Amino acid sequence: MEASAGLLRKKIVYDDISTLATETIILETKNSEKLDDVAYELRNCVKILKRNKLPDKLRADDIIKGEGDIPKQLYNFIRNLIEGPDMICKDPDCKSVKVVSLCSDIIYAITNGRTKPSKHLTLGLEMKLLTNSRKVITILNRYGYTVGYNLVEELETEMTYTSLDDDSVVPSGINTDSKLSTHVVFDNFDRFVDTTSGKDTMHDRVGIIYQFCQFDNEEP
Repeated sequence: MEASAGLLRKKIVYDDISTLATETIILETKNSEKLDDVAYELRNCVKILKRNKLPDKLRADDIIKGEGDIPKQLYNFIRNLIEGPDMICKDPDCKSVKVVSLCSDIIYAITNGRTKPSKHLTLGLEMKLLTNSRKVITILNRYGYTVGYNLVEELETEMTYTSLDDDSVVPSGINTDSKLSTHVVFDNFDRFVDTTSGKDTMHDRVGIIYQFCQFDNEEP
């Protein structure tokens, strides 16, 4: 409080802002602690996640399932973070794919790669199929997007052994009923063939089989 220099010589009273500043700091601290609590809660959900280790007789279905399901709490948090309060979006499937992708990256990062979600297994195999490049897969692995190159090769080898041990040549999911329309196509797949020596080239034969769906209430 001090005397005014004006004509009326009134006193000027200054509000004590120390209390307001203290309350602001306390509020900011509480908000920060809330964020920490949410982070630790979601981390704990991932840490206690049951890991379904890949079987010895590895099949494509095992790769698609991955080694663990996404915790509901983590999925809801990431979904709310991306979509916000407005749950109505023009492309919900696209949003869902992004949510699952981010959740998978979080699980892979928290577990240091011990738990391998479906995304990291399937993306690694697909990138090897498309590029056959160790460098590309290594870069993606360092950013936490996929498993390492050596593991990708191990997965391919295990699935090959499983396929050789299987007496049936028909892929899983294909009905062998003769009344169903089934189409099979094979083609040569050659890459990096523009060399004079033929070194480091890849020659593969790719087969595709597809079949018209049969509904439960229909006869073959």
